[in-house]
Amino acid sequence: MMTEAYRMLYEIEVGLREWAEEIMNKHHGHLWRRKLDEERKEHFYHTLSLFGKYEQLQTFFTPSERSHLYKLIPIRNKICHMQLLTIEEYEFLASCYAVVAGALQNHVLAVSK
Repeated sequence: MMTEAYRMLYEIEVGLREWAEEIMNKHHGHLWRRKLDEERKEHFYHTLSLFGKYEQLQTFFTPSERSHLYKLIPIRNKICHMQLLTIEEYEFLASCYAVVAGALQNHVLAVSK
């Protein structure tokens, strides 16, 4: 179960970071962080905040979905510090994974049109 939890968490974190970089580079150029006075931070909560802060990223998640993803932070920390998850925490992680995967699928479909 923990191996699968780590995989889902990894895909969520890397996916969100890559989408943010790709879209912000496309709209503002590769120096977007400087232009927008945005520090390069790799913390999960900071990456999530980008999706609520910038118009180009706000369409990925509803406010409710973003709130849901923020609740993942304590579970993320348990995984990263090699603490076992409860079944409920694992199921919550799986629900967050589904939200992120769905947003990616919607994004890919929108871009391909």
